[in-house]
Amino acid sequence: VGRLVLKDNQLQTQAITIAEKRGMGLIESAGSFMTDLEREGLLNRAVEYLPTDKQLHEMRAARQGFTRPELAVLMAYSKQALYGELKESPLLDAPHFVADLQRYFPTNMQKPYDSEIRAHRLRRDIVATMITNSIVNRTGITFAYELMRETGLSAPDIAQAYVITRDAFKLRELWAAIESLDGVVDATVQAELFTAVNGFIEHSCRWFLRHLPQPMQIDKVMDKFAAGITTFIKHHESMMTQTLRKAYELAVENLIKLDIPAAVARRIASLEILASACDVVEAANQTGLPVEHVGSVYFE
Repeated sequence: VGRLVLKDNQLQTQAITIAEKRGMGLIESAGSFMTDLEREGLLNRAVEYLPTDKQLHEMRAARQGFTRPELAVLMAYSKQALYGELKESPLLDAPHFVADLQRYFPTNMQKPYDSEIRAHRLRRDIVATMITNSIVNRTGITFAYELMRETGLSAPDIAQAYVITRDAFKLRELWAAIESLDGVVDATVQAELFTAVNGFIEHSCRWFLRHLPQPMQIDKVMDKFAAGITTFIKHHESMMTQTLRKAYELAVENLIKLDIPAAVARRIASLEILASACDVVEAANQTGLPVEHVGSVYFE
């Protein structure tokens, strides 16, 4: 339990650092977010010592971002708002979310008490908590809010797209690899790596939200895409054109110069290529051709 609590604390602190790095880039979306919360009676900026619209304008003029305490408060409200929209959704009852439910409990409880965990009376509340924390801690304070505003879709729709992206592309492994660089590379470099991953997540979520009927059935989408994405990841280097390979190798080289291990550098550099994975897998599914073949044609 202690490890779970400390991990959550680490991720929240890490999320604040990444948000701080956005600087002025967060002002507009956070301002809209605060305005909407105030309209719904969920936030009083004066009570929380958050900037007024006038102060936000002054921050832009001074080219200043939010302070860490302000970001911490915004994160709390972001989680509260997202959780409120997720906890009643029947979409969270999908079998795929059992893994998130189990991760709430200590590892040595998960198998012996599997049936009890699955039947937990607070199952949906726990899943909503886990998904909320994952989205906000990993992608930032306004990620889900911005996608909801731009697409007109609900929080559960955004959550499903996020979880599909996270799990199909095995992003937990990449996050762990970046986190293992604590004390190896500068914290600013780590934040840049996490930001690169977040850009990929946003692209992938938008793809699933635009190209698939909503609301999605997460288990069916995973069945349709996960295996193909795994194949794409395994063979993506062999699909590249000569020009693309040069750009990829240059990106890897530049990352290694920052003391990033080669394996991690290749994972980060490949995100731009992986942004095409869903298009390739969709075409492979439609034609019945191997993902490797479709990928080679796609990049040519």
